[in-house]
Amino acid sequence: MILSPFSLMMLVWWYDVSYKIVLSQYIAPVGSAIALPCNVSDWDRKAILLMLWYKDKQRVPLYSVDARGVSLDEAKKSGFDPRIILNETLTATTPYLMIRDVKDSDEGEYRCRVDYRDDKTQHSIISLQVVDLPKVGITLGAKLNANTIKEGIDVILECNLISKLPVNEITWLLNQQTVSSDQSNGLLVLNHSLVLQKVKQAYRGQYQCQASNTIGMGISDPFFLRVQYAPRCKSSETQKTFPIGHTERAMIRCLVESDPDPLEFKWWMNSSTHGAYSINNFTQNGTESVIFYSPRNKYGYGSVFCSASNAIGEQSEPCRFDIVAPEAPEKLKNCQIQNRSSSSLLIECDSNKLTSTSTTYILKVFKAKTGDKFVSMSNAEKPYFLIENLSSDERYDLHIFARTSGGESRPFTMMANLEAAKMSQNRMKNESFDDDEDASEQGIKQASSPLLIIIIVSISVSILTILMIVIIVRVKSNRIVSQISDPNGEDQRQGISPRIYMPDFDDSKVLASTNLSALEKNFTNGDIKCLEKTMNYHPADTALETLLKLCPEAIFDTNAHISKPDHHHLSPSHTSLSAFI
Repeated sequence: MILSPFSLMMLVWWYDVSYKIVLSQYIAPVGSAIALPCNVSDWDRKAILLMLWYKDKQRVPLYSVDARGVSLDEAKKSGFDPRIILNETLTATTPYLMIRDVKDSDEGEYRCRVDYRDDKTQHSIISLQVVDLPKVGITLGAKLNANTIKEGIDVILECNLISKLPVNEITWLLNQQTVSSDQSNGLLVLNHSLVLQKVKQAYRGQYQCQASNTIGMGISDPFFLRVQYAPRCKSSETQKTFPIGHTERAMIRCLVESDPDPLEFKWWMNSSTHGAYSINNFTQNGTESVIFYSPRNKYGYGSVFCSASNAIGEQSEPCRFDIVAPEAPEKLKNCQIQNRSSSSLLIECDSNKLTSTSTTYILKVFKAKTGDKFVSMSNAEKPYFLIENLSSDERYDLHIFARTSGGESRPFTMMANLEAAKMSQNRMKNESFDDDEDASEQGIKQASSPLLIIIIVSISVSILTILMIVIIVRVKSNRIVSQISDPNGEDQRQGISPRIYMPDFDDSKVLASTNLSALEKNFTNGDIKCLEKTMNYHPADTALETLLKLCPEAIFDTNAHISKPDHHHLSPSHTSLSAFI
């Protein structure tokens, strides 16, 4: 009986499934590569005719090696998926079916069949399990409609998992921040569920669920939880107090946030004298409404209110704006010269606290020497002024202040000139000199500086030396006058001047006493050094003549008092006047 090719293939398939030798289990993560061995016995000792790989119950081989009529090295290899190949060396090692970039669809049972030339066919069966990170998704529980969730209802979010491996941990995220159980705020994390009791607008946002297994962590796509709510003030973006003069007008913006957008706004005024009344001249654009308000008189001051409503409800607390009379602005701060040129100054100050809707900044410039006004200018936007046509030889007094309908601020005063710009110009001129001239000028400057110091030090030393000489002379002269007197004090009586006594004299030979105080005063140069020379005052009648020779410029008192000294007052012979100093 001759079998058709199809019948022969069916017979081979039936024969394959009739003989199973080995059953092995393999696990591969998605995206990885796996090698499935063909574990048949006596692989390298028998001649092989044919090797076929099947997957699950497929009747067509997934991969084949045909060595009929040729050696195994020359065998024909063929497969249907380029990701699946057989290892190159078949003669010496166990053959492996290599699967690259593993997919979920690669999971299943693989069968390796080997036909030998002189032996029976052998089979190897391998089971491949493909694992992956947990597949995670979020759905609303309790049959909620995502488009009808309002503030105040309970919301349940479910974390749906698909994982072939055990899940270790589940975590919830809101706007990429971890959510933990907080019963006081109505947050409960219960295994795969997140419960939001009496949901608030603050819980509106992007939710994610993440879970991990031994392969890694999987995270869901963001799930936006839309919580619809009534309008409320967007207070952080609006001005709350408006200082407005009677004739001034201010734009008041009322910003709210809501879902869905507001359907209508309303405005009203609460006056301390006239009560509440509506304001109708406003505009509306989405979540914003605007009015232009002017007090006009003293009754126009008070509080202005704004409120909005949408399909969810009306705003529970209106937005409030206080209209107050303007005050004199505060003194400007930190006014500085930002830039100088050869004829201009740029002045800028920090803006002060707003006390009126309309503030004008004013600068007045005066000449410092004469007090004459040089220029006055104003800026309605900010304290920023450019003063031009200034003279480099003048100094200027600047007065900067703010003015509103409530008055003027105290002026910020400062003095300014163009000195820095002038120095800069001189520096630029110096830089234009030749290198030699620059070096010469620099050398002169360097040399002149120490020379000037030497001159100043020399003059100071000279003055100090002269002062010390004068002081020494005065001290010595005073000591002469005080020490030449009688040691016992007999000559210190009132009216009697100190006297000099000469040694070796008899009663008939007495030297007229010399008034040294008068002597010192009558020296034209004030110098008494002529008295310091050693001399012999014996005999006594020649002593005065000797003194006159030594001190020719001295003027002596010719009416000197003469007295007879006591012997215990006498000094030794051959003494000098300097001994008494």
